[in-house]
Amino acid sequence: TIGNLAQIPSYILGGVLGRKMDKKKLVYISAVLFLVGGLLVIPCSSNIWLVLLCRFIVGCGSGMLILISTAILPDFFEGKELSSTIGMVLAGSGFWGFIFANLSGQIGNAFGWKSAYLLHLYAVIPLALFAILIPNQPLIKKTLEEADKKSPETRTKAPINPMVFVYTLAGMASFMLVQGMWSNSSIWITGTIGGTVAQAGIASSVISLFSFLGRMVFGKVYGKLGRFTLHLNIVMLIIGMFIASSATTFPVALAAIAFVGVAMGFVAPTALNRCIEVAPENQETAQAITSIGFALGNFVSTYWKWFLNKVSNGTLSSVFHINTYFCIGFLALAFLISFAMIRKEHQVSAS
Repeated sequence: TIGNLAQIPSYILGGVLGRKMDKKKLVYISAVLFLVGGLLVIPCSSNIWLVLLCRFIVGCGSGMLILISTAILPDFFEGKELSSTIGMVLAGSGFWGFIFANLSGQIGNAFGWKSAYLLHLYAVIPLALFAILIPNQPLIKKTLEEADKKSPETRTKAPINPMVFVYTLAGMASFMLVQGMWSNSSIWITGTIGGTVAQAGIASSVISLFSFLGRMVFGKVYGKLGRFTLHLNIVMLIIGMFIASSATTFPVALAAIAFVGVAMGFVAPTALNRCIEVAPENQETAQAITSIGFALGNFVSTYWKWFLNKVSNGTLSSVFHINTYFCIGFLALAFLISFAMIRKEHQVSAS
């Protein structure tokens, strides 16, 4: 988890630097950190503290790369095209993360665990394509021109729209609760559902697939529903949770996974799109805040699962079900609060 922890300060640093320096230069710096930290693990493998330091450096580099990969998009896309591109970028990161996680395991088994770290060299390919294909100057200048009408002092001190924090908290809670749920999916499938180990493996990989599909179709959905994509997202999660809480067979469990997977594919791009729209002058900082929320949600989910294990004490059938009931309650409340959020958003925008 040291890499995930390192991403949190890197989001803060990336948000600050993203407003003060060229984003392409920031990509190169982040990529160097990612490559150096990933490859230095091999000669430093005899010292656990150096290994942890290397993993921390990798986390810093990958964190800024994740942030800039979406923060740079408003410079080149807008409107429906922007929301579609954000969905595809996030889908691509999840897809390739899944591919390389499995590939590293295969290489590690065949050639030893150190050899798996050579996969960090793959970053050279997208980095070269980025340097060649991405223009040095933004193509979308509307927001920049509007910001330039203000003095530099006013632009620097422009407050963050409070709705950014609301969307961040919603995303953080979703990641914490749902990650806590699906980290127990194997126990749920083999225990409560009575499935096989092979079926548990299928369930664990299928949620990543459906999350990928959700992010791929996100742009079209967001283009039609706009901010109300959030409500669709919540409804789909509630449906998936209800199906999961009553599932007794493996096919029904997979249906629950499909609903939850697609809905979770919507969470990150919905929050990022809303933050860009409500805070266009501070979109780098807004995206950094939102990314920190996602990272904290993932990080805290481990401790949330530990808490559920403590409070369950055999009173309910499984920790999975306890978490499901928490999720349903939170989502139902979030659905009601979201209408107040939209009203507040209008008030803040008007002011």
